[in-house]
Amino acid sequence: MARLTILEDLLNRMFRDVEQAGMEAEERAAKADPLRHKLSRTMERGKRLSYRYAGTVTPTRGRTVRYCWTCNRNVAGFYVGWRETETDKTVKRDQWTARRVKARLAELQTRRTKAHRARLTKPR
Repeated sequence: MARLTILEDLLNRMFRDVEQAGMEAEERAAKADPLRHKLSRTMERGKRLSYRYAGTVTPTRGRTVRYCWTCNRNVAGFYVGWRETETDKTVKRDQWTARRVKARLAELQTRRTKAHRARLTKPR
């Protein structure tokens, strides 16, 4: 039993080291060329991924659509926004965008939410 725990600890430590090395490489690359890495999903050191959304749109068939943005900057110094489509089984994220000013990104995502709602209520 003790051998299994030691092995698990060793594997967990190795996985964390590999993950940390990847994050550090992404951070170095983003610092060298921020515009190229503006859509990076790696957050600044010590920050975690927390996000807000402008409201939910529930079109049909149990789908929920949210237009989200991060509360903290990524390693390139940008706030990142995306569309999140949630079903019973999956969550899909697409329409990625980045802005330097959080208020501008929040306003963009609010406009997208309103436009999405307008498309749904438009008479055919």
